[in-house]
Amino acid sequence: MIDYSHVPQSSLLGRAMRLPLRLIPRHWAVPVIQGPLKNMRWIVEAGTHGCWLGTYEWEKAQRFAQEIRPGMVVFDIGAHAGFYSLLASSRMML
Repeated sequence: MIDYSHVPQSSLLGRAMRLPLRLIPRHWAVPVIQGPLKNMRWIVEAGTHGCWLGTYEWEKAQRFAQEIRPGMVVFDIGAHAGFYSLLASSRMML
């Protein structure tokens, strides 16, 4: 996986790379392309594009997915879009 998250959004390169993402309607539910949530659906406006591109907190999400087992109780006390809640629930169904 190539990680472009280090490219500043304010730079010319960063704006050019992210331009096509702005053409996607914000209300669309798109499949997650890679990572532990691959093939799950994500609403574009619910978080950063990295969530459905499969690059959002890549290493942390991989580690989290490895630790979750069916029957576990998980509390997601974050204040974002529910990325880890979706990840935990997808692992509980295995």
